[in-house]
Amino acid sequence: VYEPFVHPETDKYRLVYQGGITTIKNGQNIHYDFYADAYTGEVINIVER
Repeated sequence: VYEPFVHPETDKYRLVYQGGITTIKNGQNIHYDFYADAYTGEVINIVER
């Protein structure tokens, strides 16, 4: 079970969940992390790793 946390790029009172997804692009695995508001589900940021 994941716990929400305060992401450093957001308001200090905004709790977020972190998740991820991996896809294959041009034969390479590409991983994306996403951050979503813990209460509304709004996606705040998506980062390609």
